[in-house]
Amino acid sequence: MVTNTYSIANVNGNAYAVMGAVVQIMSDERKTMGWDSAAFEKEKEAYLDSAMSSDYDNLLAVSKNMVGRVNSAILANEAANEKFTK
Repeated sequence: MVTNTYSIANVNGNAYAVMGAVVQIMSDERKTMGWDSAAFEKEKEAYLDSAMSSDYDNLLAVSKNMVGRVNSAILANEAANEKFTK
C-alpha cells in the first residue's frame, strides 16, 4: 500500500507559511495522532512556542520534527491496520 506522508519542503520559506503548514498537517491528522480537541490545542501551542523560541533554523528543525512525528504515526497506524486486514 502506498502511504501518503507529509513534507514541508515545498512550502514558501516564510516562517508564518511554514508554521501554518505544520499546524494544518497537525489538524488534518488529529485522529491519527490520537488528539482530542484539548490535546490538539496543547500540542499546537507547544509546537508554536518551540518553533518561535529561537531563530529560523530552530523553526525549521522543530517543524521538521513535528512533521516527522506525524509521518511516523501515519506509518505505524497503517502497519497496524495491515496486520488486521491480513
